Amino acid sequence: ALRAFHAPVFITHSREDQGSHKPHTMSVLEIYGWPSDALLPSSPNALLHTLSRVSQLTQNDGIVLFTCRDGVTGCGVATSLCLILERYHHLRLIDVFKSVMSVKYDRPQFIYDLEQYKFLFTAAKSHLESARPSIS
Repeated sequence: ALRAFHAPVFITHSREDQGSHKPHTMSVLEIYGWPSDALLPSSPNALLHTLSRVSQLTQNDGIVLFTCRDGVTGCGVATSLCLILERYHHLRLIDVFKSVMSVKYDRPQFIYDLEQYKFLFTAAKSHLESARPSIS
């Protein structure tokens, strides 16, 4: 399950090209299918659903911020899966290892367990199967 709420947020700095402070709306999404004390969700469906919602919310140059209890475990899995799916949609290529290495370049603490890699493969496979048109 996914709970979402939206709140207007005022950015405390401005970009040079904007010249002034501009209010933005921040969307907060919370995944209920992933216990806070678990390394991974029991299935990829909750995370895939959340990332689908994130994609809808950020179509127009949105910024995504993932947070989790320890700043590493959930963020690493979510960020890696987000990159895997983004590369699939743009390049029609799934390379879990390369995507994880890209994420780990900026944050070496992300994806530190073989089970996390397995989960990412399972999630990518699940996404492919759900996106593939059925043959009758």
